Amino acid sequence: MFYKLTTCKLCDDNTEKPTVKGLCQYHYWNERGKTYKKKTPKRKNTGELEVFRILFQQRKQVCFLTGESLSKYKDSKMFHHLFHHVLPKGLYAKFRLNPKNIVMLKPNVHHDVENMAHSDLLIKYENYDKLLSLKVKLKQEYGLQYK
Repeated sequence: MFYKLTTCKLCDDNTEKPTVKGLCQYHYWNERGKTYKKKTPKRKNTGELEVFRILFQQRKQVCFLTGESLSKYKDSKMFHHLFHHVLPKGLYAKFRLNPKNIVMLKPNVHHDVENMAHSDLLIKYENYDKLLSLKVKLKQEYGLQYK
């Protein structure tokens, strides 16, 4: 494909360049990108952060599995990483804001719980069975209330 050699409408150098629709390649793709840029939709407020703040004030500020203090995370950017939904919010949407379904974990422990196998977690954390028994109890409660 051959492009016309003309001056770009947006360049100030007055040199002839290969152009498409009166624009050099740089400006053509730059302008085209602006028109096709997707606007990200505004996220809806779920109310989770408010529930997290209330739970942090009401409960002991310790990790559910390790018992270590969480008070240093109070005003940090990692605050929302302290909270773990025992039953996943996608599958059990009606328990999303249920305080029984939310436990506090250290950020590194939370990462492990989300990404490691149950067998490895049982070895690494001696109290992990406590979280599993809570999960079973909440599943039964959810089944009785919503099914």
